[in-house]
Amino acid sequence: GTSSSTASPPRNRGPPRLEAVAARVCTRLVEKGLLKTKPAFVRTDREAGICALLRKAGLEGADLTAYNDRRSLELRLQSALNGEACAWL
Repeated sequence: GTSSSTASPPRNRGPPRLEAVAARVCTRLVEKGLLKTKPAFVRTDREAGICALLRKAGLEGADLTAYNDRRSLELRLQSALNGEACAWL
């Protein structure tokens, strides 16, 4: 049959997608005053950078939700940064 527009996406219960996580991180940065919303490319670029970092750290799919303590996750992300500064981490 055809799917209706009110049906839930099939991935709804799976692990969060990198793009969704990056968008949530950027929303929190905006709320805290650490990221500007204008011009729009600033947020778009930041989201892309966060996705790239998560991918580089190997945090896709179930690996993204496997951490139960913040410090271990921070260490994994920092190792993917190779010494670069990251204000949101």
